[in-house]
Amino acid sequence: MPRLKRVLLPFCLVAFLGSSTGCYGQFALTKKLHDWNGSLGDKWVESLVFWGFLIVPIYAVSTFGDAVVFNVIEFWTGNNPMSEVSLPKPQPIGQNGVQWQHQGRTYQVRRLAEDRFELHVDGTFAAEATTDGKGGLILLDHTHQRTRHLPKNEMMGLRHHLAPQ
Repeated sequence: MPRLKRVLLPFCLVAFLGSSTGCYGQFALTKKLHDWNGSLGDKWVESLVFWGFLIVPIYAVSTFGDAVVFNVIEFWTGNNPMSEVSLPKPQPIGQNGVQWQHQGRTYQVRRLAEDRFELHVDGTFAAEATTDGKGGLILLDHTHQRTRHLPKNEMMGLRHHLAPQ
């Protein structure tokens, strides 16, 4: 048993120090992603992309990467590698949409009506979303069938919880 303690104690200490030092970084990747989403220019498009990033867990992955990897690197080296990364800039498509390219793929979000949006990836329909009239969001598949409903309280709770301060 004493041998086990000699092995586990240093391991636990390193794990604790590694995780606690990462908490004080700048969360550069998550902030860049949030800033990029805020640059899309239309509150409905920004909200749709935000929910897409929650469902696909882009925000969760970026926050985890910041906390566990990039902030720890920043703590020990003084430089966050994500500070130098730039995200693709969205380009307007007329007055009703935006388009951006990332890793050889083209993404487009277009407003169909005041409360309806479509997402295309490489020119192919990916999803549609509409508001529920109460501040929530309804996700639809290619046959316009409802696949998920996100009520306002769920959306606001997640947005408040995940938005960088």
